[in-house]
Amino acid sequence: MKRKRISLRQALGMWLLGAPEQKSVTTGQLLPVWQSRKPIWTDWSTDKAVREGYKASTWVYACIHRIMKAVASVPWVVSKKNGTGEWEVVPGHPLEELLKKPNPYMSGQDLIERLTAHLYLGGNGLWTKIRVRGAVVELWPIGPDGIKPVPSQKNFIERYEYEKDGVKHSIKPADIVHVMFIDPANPYWGMSPLQAGARTVDTDVEAVTWNKVALQNRAITDGVFSFKEPLTREQWEEARKQVREQHQGADNARTPWVLGGDATWHQMSLSPAEMDFIESRRMTREEICAIFQVPPPMVGIYDHATLANIETARKIFWLDT
Repeated sequence: MKRKRISLRQALGMWLLGAPEQKSVTTGQLLPVWQSRKPIWTDWSTDKAVREGYKASTWVYACIHRIMKAVASVPWVVSKKNGTGEWEVVPGHPLEELLKKPNPYMSGQDLIERLTAHLYLGGNGLWTKIRVRGAVVELWPIGPDGIKPVPSQKNFIERYEYEKDGVKHSIKPADIVHVMFIDPANPYWGMSPLQAGARTVDTDVEAVTWNKVALQNRAITDGVFSFKEPLTREQWEEARKQVREQHQGADNARTPWVLGGDATWHQMSLSPAEMDFIESRRMTREEICAIFQVPPPMVGIYDHATLANIETARKIFWLDT
């Protein structure tokens, strides 16, 4: 029997594309057997991001608040292609009406804002569909920490597991709307921008906390008065009283102290200027803005702002963010 001869180009094409009967392999089929049919869990918590980021950092709140208000302000409509291939808006489409009033207790703005906040804080935004006779009649947001996808070797995602009050509920993938920011290491679950900038946000929160505590009760002593001779109890009490009278209260901040008894002052802490406290916080806030791709003027930072570059910042925000 004679063999059929093929060209080098044909051979290369067959090697790249595979034989006609060969099927490609899906992501789900590449899963280890032990990982299939088990929920995807991560070490990132949306609730913790809300508590320690959104509610703790001025700049995290400002950035996310600005983004979610902008996203929710966009009018959502349904369009379809006409006979000439152009898109036409379909007035009063059921999906458009559903997005305007997704359930009896929320407006469309509420639904979109929560989705956006969950995306930027947790990397995932999820809605569940409520059906009547097969038709979707309500949409409800789900907290990302309470639900997880279950991978499948056959259908990519087998189901979603939702746990509430210790009871696990199984939800079909068709009844979940799942929007995510891509995590290159995980095709099933998204990654929050805040996760990449968590240390920067923590630094900013700790700086504010340190400053607050220092102003409240001088948690770190500025220095020590030492005496050449030992003090009696009465002398020690008198010296302590004088220091308190001259130190406590906002009116006495940064004022020089006077103390008798041949006392010597020893500096122990750094001054705010030495710590470069203000400049470090300025760098931190701009890094947080960069994490969320929000131009600083959009969150009230006008250090180098003019009317012209504020307008440019607004265009950058809408086009790129």
